[in-house]
Amino acid sequence: DGFRHSLEDVALVSDHVRMETYGEKFMMSAKGDIMGANIELKKGSDALLSLEVKEPSRATYPLSYLSDIVKAASATSDIVALEFSTDMPVRLDFKQPYDGSLVYYLAPRIEVE
Repeated sequence: DGFRHSLEDVALVSDHVRMETYGEKFMMSAKGDIMGANIELKKGSDALLSLEVKEPSRATYPLSYLSDIVKAASATSDIVALEFSTDMPVRLDFKQPYDGSLVYYLAPRIEVE
């Protein structure tokens, strides 16, 4: 529920979310025309059961698709494993009863400079 609620919070200010990991932190941020939102989860918190960072990573994803995926999958699962790296698709693995899993992939939003 922590991930879903965090997505709902950042959706108030933007239509995309930036995910970042480094050290023992997972951050989600969004910037809108008027304000922004930053959510930081630390390893060991109730909302972040575990965190394994092989290298600092960041990527931006469209909230419309991500929110729909999380809303649908969270009906049967409270635990999601995220895997992503810089500007690569995110893998969302929702743990299901009886050792099942529901896996989605979502392509990043690539920002052209």
